[in-house]
Amino acid sequence: MATLTPRKGRRVLRAKKDGSAVAVAVVPLIISQLNCTAAVGMNERRYLEWIIERGVPCRKEGKLRLVDATTAVRYLAPSDDEESEDVDSTEDEIDRVLAAVGRRRTR
Repeated sequence: MATLTPRKGRRVLRAKKDGSAVAVAVVPLIISQLNCTAAVGMNERRYLEWIIERGVPCRKEGKLRLVDATTAVRYLAPSDDEESEDVDSTEDEIDRVLAAVGRRRTR
C-alpha cells in the first residue's frame, strides 16, 4: 500500500491492491500554530488570541501552544450559556461547530 505525503490543499490517497485509490481523512489529535488554519480555520495570531480570550487549557512547548482537539471542539462550540457545558447530543454539537466555521455536514 502506498501513501502519498499530504500537502497543502491536496487529498491524501491510499492505493488499493487493484490499483484504485481511496481518500483518507487526516484528523489532528493536537492543534498548534502549525496546523490551526487547517484544523480550526484560524490563522496563527487569531488562534493564540482565542486561547487567551477563552481560557483554553493548553500545553506549552517552546513557542508552540498545543491544544487537545477534543478540548478545542468543546471551546469552539457556541453555547447560549457560556458556563453550561452540557451538550444535547453529539450530532448537535458537531453541527454547531461546523456552522461556527462556516461549514456543514454532509450525510
